[in-house]
Amino acid sequence: MSKQNLESAILVNSIINAIPEAVLLVNEKFQIKEYNQNLTHFLGYSKPDILGEGLESIIPKGLDELNVPDIDQFAANQFSANQSAILTAEEFLFANHTEGHQVPLKLSLCPVVIDEHQLFLVTLKDMTAEYENAKESGGAGQKDPITQLPDQQAFQQRLAYSLSANTDFSLAVIDVDNFERVETTQGVTVANQLLRLVSRRLQNRLRTTDYISRINKSHFGILIPNELTDNEKYLFVDKLHATLAKSFKISKHNVEASISIGLVQSSEAYKDSDQYLDIAYMRKEREKSLRDTRKKLKIIGL
Repeated sequence: MSKQNLESAILVNSIINAIPEAVLLVNEKFQIKEYNQNLTHFLGYSKPDILGEGLESIIPKGLDELNVPDIDQFAANQFSANQSAILTAEEFLFANHTEGHQVPLKLSLCPVVIDEHQLFLVTLKDMTAEYENAKESGGAGQKDPITQLPDQQAFQQRLAYSLSANTDFSLAVIDVDNFERVETTQGVTVANQLLRLVSRRLQNRLRTTDYISRINKSHFGILIPNELTDNEKYLFVDKLHATLAKSFKISKHNVEASISIGLVQSSEAYKDSDQYLDIAYMRKEREKSLRDTRKKLKIIGL
């Protein structure tokens, strides 16, 4: 690095580290070129993690929520006009934290030119308190930020309604068994993309009357508006396993998804929605345990 470039890098770092919010500098392709210490405190990333990666690697829907039909054209217009228009996403966005959870935030985007390089200054504002307040008042929290499915709160409301209306239903809890292993070995971005792809395949195999949600870190819930016969239960479980038998292509990885399923029906007459879910979770764990036992017996030739 030349002395001039080194001095420029030091100046840029001193400027962005003086900004009180978490900020990133990205190029016209929205690849991350630099960020300040507040981003590390906010989301846990160190520089080898994300330098050179796309902005969507940490904020999956960040650019989509800026309401710009053509973001490339926007960039070209701003730089050619030599002006600095600030774009702000009005809705809550969610960033991937290195510890695996999602952090609500607001994002703004400002074109800047540094040493003749055309860049965007991306500012992230922590909105955790505002998001929690909105959830408590019923104004948010109805969609899971990763899969865009209804979230746990919405699912429990739908289940509670089915119970209060005394309607027949079947409840399935599905666990992506290897989610944590994928997250540990291949990273949060790959693991979250696995959840998105699993959710799409599941949705494609369900009827329009079936209600699917993401109800936990690696769990999906499905509410079916009728009870299943023994044969229908077998076919339903077999269909879901078959749906996920083929591996997923994520970046350069071929990622497999194994699932366990627990089923419970309204006629079993449990006390409340929590108990129905507890029973479904228990049966899911039993299916997983039986499958693991069969694998071990197969390995030793029994």
